[in-house]
Amino acid sequence: MSSLPSKAPAELKDDLTSGQVHFLDVRTEDEYGGGTIDVPNVTNIPVKLRDANGARIDNQDFLSSVETQFPDKEIPIVTSCYGGGRGSAACQLLHSAGYKNVTNLLGGIDAWEKEGFAIKGDVAAPADH
Repeated sequence: MSSLPSKAPAELKDDLTSGQVHFLDVRTEDEYGGGTIDVPNVTNIPVKLRDANGARIDNQDFLSSVETQFPDKEIPIVTSCYGGGRGSAACQLLHSAGYKNVTNLLGGIDAWEKEGFAIKGDVAAPADH
């Protein structure tokens, strides 16, 4: 099995800032509410949720929510979370669901910010990162 594409922020910057691809921020709604990368076409659909104890659990509605938002499985999508782990998992789920043009942002939003690229709001590492 070949690995799914992951690209560094510098490799994706032009496509993301021009709006040529959709940015799928897969962090929780609370994390997303604090801020995200400053590009057009940003959508937040959490791949993980928090349970009553604060532990991360799978979002059972993730794929159906993505399919509702992005019914065209040929559309270019970049997935990301804060550090890359959940973004990579989301990329794998989307690929398995038939999405053909999905890439993970290598290093996540943290790497994007460290490159000095534009951020909206105050992106912070999750408490369990």
